[in-house]
Amino acid sequence: GINHQDFAVLSTPALVPGLAREFYEKVGRTETINAKNFQRFHRTSGDGKPSWFIRAFEEIVAAERNISILTGCDLVSASKTGATINSITLARGDSQMTITAGVFIDDSYTGDLAAASGCTVIIGREANATYGETLNGNRTPAAMTGTPSAYVTAGVPGSGLLPYVDGAAIPSAGTASPYIMSFNYRLFVTTNAGDRVPFPAPDVLPVAGDQRFEILARQMQAAPTSFDTMAELFNVYSAGQAAGYFDLNSKAGISSNYPNYLETLEYITATPARRAEIRENAKQYLLSLLYWIRYSGDARIPAALVSEIATYGLCASELQAYGGFSPEFYVREGRRIVGDFVMAEPAITFPNAI
Repeated sequence: GINHQDFAVLSTPALVPGLAREFYEKVGRTETINAKNFQRFHRTSGDGKPSWFIRAFEEIVAAERNISILTGCDLVSASKTGATINSITLARGDSQMTITAGVFIDDSYTGDLAAASGCTVIIGREANATYGETLNGNRTPAAMTGTPSAYVTAGVPGSGLLPYVDGAAIPSAGTASPYIMSFNYRLFVTTNAGDRVPFPAPDVLPVAGDQRFEILARQMQAAPTSFDTMAELFNVYSAGQAAGYFDLNSKAGISSNYPNYLETLEYITATPARRAEIRENAKQYLLSLLYWIRYSGDARIPAALVSEIATYGLCASELQAYGGFSPEFYVREGRRIVGDFVMAEPAITFPNAI
């Protein structure tokens, strides 16, 4: 579901090596509309449609020998001799299977195998000083337009805090934090009327004054012209794609990120069943936000935004097995392995890249 690749477009394409280069070269050569080689694809941030990337990956895997793919599996346990993993047990539905191998690689978002096998891991954001980083730890909060009150009744602490607001003092930037970056769903959307389907309605329809979006509504009321386009509320990536197709992502403040920071943190260590609940909660939040803008009638929502969001929808020709909605929860951070070498910012930041 992620279609904006975050390439450093002003850097040399040679900085993308190995399998990543093979993958993106294939997409650039066979899928893109205008960029028929990797260099041109690189200059458009490698943006594309979900089907481009799915097809390229599946073709690369299919060309390799002796690869068996199991999908829809959850890790149950890992069996070890000393520090060596001998086998892992997976569950798929009501059945379980044991896989033996000489090497196991945990390339999951959450690091389940690393934890199950006894690796030392950390969850949260270490202080910048721990590994010589600059973007870890607590971050300086994003400024909120109009400095909206976080209380249910604006300016009245006794009325209680609005949903998802942490009332604790703001820590110093760069200090360690137990929390992590919010998760969300990246949506592939279109304004092409012939390929557009409406955003699905949430299970519970939001109304004007929905407290989940009250801080956003107060910002809209304070500065309507700062929230009267989709691009002001969301990151709408379009470079390199066909006209009218976009990757919708969150912007700072109240946007598509799921703001329930406690559930985001819980997700990393939750059971498969609980993870499914949290994913659904995040989906319902996003669908509720989109519906609230379009249909709630809250007078504080700029009329121009209400009109513009009506021209957007999911893409009927993409991700058809999922109704156009992204199948992948955007888990930005999980467990970090703390071993003899810790992959940290100084190791992967140009010009110090290993």
